[in-house]
Amino acid sequence: MSTVRVSPGGIEFEVHPGESVFDASYREGWMWPTTCYGQAQCTRCHMKVVSGAAELPAISALELPIVERLSRISYRSEPDVVLRLACQVRPTNDLEVELKRAPVRRFE
Repeated sequence: MSTVRVSPGGIEFEVHPGESVFDASYREGWMWPTTCYGQAQCTRCHMKVVSGAAELPAISALELPIVERLSRISYRSEPDVVLRLACQVRPTNDLEVELKRAPVRRFE
């Protein structure tokens, strides 16, 4: 099991083996930013990996062009940034990530 810490907001949740960050956040009651709901199309679920990037599984052929485009367009002033899509990443280690907008609670 992995732990994901999200800023802003100080959110923390567990990710089960084989589960995506996006699915784990939803299971834990958080609405992660999205419009495609896990289809790797909208890019809204992207996250900047602050720590734990080296241990992440390799980026998939589906995710790579999206992340490369985001890096070129939205993060061009941060050449060393590690971006991943929460709907595609299935971590095997703890992560600290940063979002442009924090997830909100689905229910209380």
